Amino acid sequence: MIEIIGQDRALSFLERTAAAGALPNSLLFTGRSGVGKYSSALWLSALANCSADAGRPCWKCRICRNTERLNLVDLRVISPDPATLNIRIDQIRGVSEDAAFAPSECRRKTVIIRDAHRMTEEAANSILKVLEEPPEYMLFILTAPDRDSVIPTVASRCFSLSFSELPAEEIRSWLVDRMGIDYRKALVAASVSLGSLGAAIEYVSSPEAAGLRTGLMSLLSSMGSVSSFALSARLSGLFPSMQESGFIAARDVAAVWARDLMALKSGASPELVVNRDFTEELRRQASEISMERLSEIPSLIMETAGQMERNVSPALAADRLFQRIWLSFGR
Repeated sequence: MIEIIGQDRALSFLERTAAAGALPNSLLFTGRSGVGKYSSALWLSALANCSADAGRPCWKCRICRNTERLNLVDLRVISPDPATLNIRIDQIRGVSEDAAFAPSECRRKTVIIRDAHRMTEEAANSILKVLEEPPEYMLFILTAPDRDSVIPTVASRCFSLSFSELPAEEIRSWLVDRMGIDYRKALVAASVSLGSLGAAIEYVSSPEAAGLRTGLMSLLSSMGSVSSFALSARLSGLFPSMQESGFIAARDVAAVWARDLMALKSGASPELVVNRDFTEELRRQASEISMERLSEIPSLIMETAGQMERNVSPALAADRLFQRIWLSFGR
């Protein structure tokens, strides 16, 4: 059975829409990574084809069980290539041709495109026609962080449904009750996950993910006391061969770190600090930097993130970002 936490609003809407026979052929599920968009896409595919016709997936019939196992001829899942993090045209090619044939075992054929914002322009163009005029038996479900991240011609052909971030307390309870995670570790995981159950699970399940976040926070906490050369060396040590995913991780940790500093600098309650296990270090840093300089850091992060779109290498972009943050403490 596919379990989805904290998305009752979105699932209830899909149930009502399906029951009324008004389910769109093309949908775009938006929200943070790890909040349940992909699981909800599988859930919707099962709902549309469940043999029990009970208004929600029964998870007992052959269709529901095989949907969960990804073992259906009429279910196709497309994900970014792990090597390039993009969805290429050859991964999409054939979808339009396949859509011309009626389902063989389900009422509706389902195509799920994960991280649709990763489609190359060629890949997006190859699927536009079938998204615009899909056969009645087709169900396209795309997932992405937000509507604006998807190529406009694709997004405009889909009905958008947003998936909310989960309350930290709900994530913490789930980690403790369902995974048996230590309370304090679950508390940190729930806080740093920023509403993503998937991110919280990765944090408590992967020593590498937890270690990377701790290493980045330790590095950021050393701003103002470490040399520029040492900063670059330690960053390289954390990412010996940085890929785009590594840059995104470093950028996101830096953004939350800066938010925590601004919260403490403005006198907010310590309970609002995300990186609770670094509260003392954050308090010290907040006292060492002016609000004027601190308020510049989010803009630096956004500006450096834009360099990735100009084909700057992830390692160079990350080093530039951390060096510019370092200057904010050294001026």
